[in-house]
Amino acid sequence: MLAPQYPAAVVAGNVDMAYAPTPPVINQISNAGVPLVAVYGMQNPDWVLGTTETGKSCKDVAGQDVGVDSIGGARSIALRSMLAGGCKEVKLNEVKQIALGSSSGPAMIAGRLKYAVLHLDDLAEIVHQGKKVNILLAMKNTNPTSHYLMLVIRKDNLAKNRDAVVHAVAGLIEAARFMQDPKNADIVAKAASQTGHSMEVNKLALERFLAIDFWAAKDDGLPRNKLEAVAKLMKKIGAIKPDKTPVTYDQLVDTTVWKDANAMVK
Repeated sequence: MLAPQYPAAVVAGNVDMAYAPTPPVINQISNAGVPLVAVYGMQNPDWVLGTTETGKSCKDVAGQDVGVDSIGGARSIALRSMLAGGCKEVKLNEVKQIALGSSSGPAMIAGRLKYAVLHLDDLAEIVHQGKKVNILLAMKNTNPTSHYLMLVIRKDNLAKNRDAVVHAVAGLIEAARFMQDPKNADIVAKAASQTGHSMEVNKLALERFLAIDFWAAKDDGLPRNKLEAVAKLMKKIGAIKPDKTPVTYDQLVDTTVWKDANAMVK
């Protein structure tokens, strides 16, 4: 779901809106001028680098097999970011990335893999299956100015369907607030069973997600400082071409949609 092709699907008109990883969106707008705008966001990445081995630190990942989705995919990018931000002793090329799609969790449960980049629900599933996972790095800590996802739409589609977009964002705000209420935990866990996780795993994952403010409930999830920091980083590492200027916050974000949606929820 979190693949870099999602913003391209919105641009092509295959989907109206999509949650897409923030760096690829910024890169595509900066490099190619794609007509996307963000209307809502999830600012805190839940990526962690975990291991089933004890007594290890991040430097022990050098030379080890580490589960990612694909080389250059979202988990691979997260691994590079976490190492650069919190474990400078290890370079990405010193790690053996193993492309497993979303199957790193099952591989760790089966004992076939000892290190992996995980989502918090992956982590909850592994723990529920009786495996202890030691978190070596967490992106929320190693890269505090990183930004996870943006809900993007074509600018022309927003102009034509603004009322529908506002209603959709209002629904997301309401859902975020609903999940934050502890008395709704069972309802949320049951609804999340569509993911294939049990209610017990979903409740554990929900606690972990809420602990990092994963879903934006009090603001639009698109803080200027984080988005500008991501754009600056993309330029620094060469993801934005030398002859291109990073997209500005005001070009990237439409702040009015969330304001209208939030007023509707209230």
